[in-house]
Amino acid sequence: MAILGGAMYGSQFVAMGFVPKLCERFEKRVVYNVSTGIGVVPFTALFIMYLIDGTRLYETHWLIFTAIMFALAGAGIGASTVMQSILIADCVDFDEHRTDYRPDGIFFSGQSFITKLGAGISSFIQGIVFAVVGLAEMQLQLVMRCLRLLRRVILCLQPHRNLQITVLVCFS
Repeated sequence: MAILGGAMYGSQFVAMGFVPKLCERFEKRVVYNVSTGIGVVPFTALFIMYLIDGTRLYETHWLIFTAIMFALAGAGIGASTVMQSILIADCVDFDEHRTDYRPDGIFFSGQSFITKLGAGISSFIQGIVFAVVGLAEMQLQLVMRCLRLLRRVILCLQPHRNLQITVLVCFS
């Protein structure tokens, strides 16, 4: 998991750093469209990989392929995230030019609202899918127990005298 997450987040941050330079060389809409396409390809490849050999995805060659696909997906997500903010800033500039009023807050709060709306809708759909496929109550209880334990471990990490860290794991 650390390799896959590291590949995704590492490439995401690297791509975020390159986007402004890419915007100097290419049109912004081209950079945005390519970055979105880069994000779609890896997830499609991962689905095809699952269809090909879904029972042995733990093997080294599949893990390497998955890490590469996660890195490409992270690069696409990072680049498109930066491009959204750049394009919204351009819309604000255009609206200011057109109306002599600069509505920064309205435009960027709209982006935040759409992001939260998308998260809410996806959580709702996820709940429906769990109900339809019959996620066992026992599995759900196990997941919730692990999450509660993880929360307790994180909350129990406290600075102590002499800057030592005391780890207290509470099982209940």
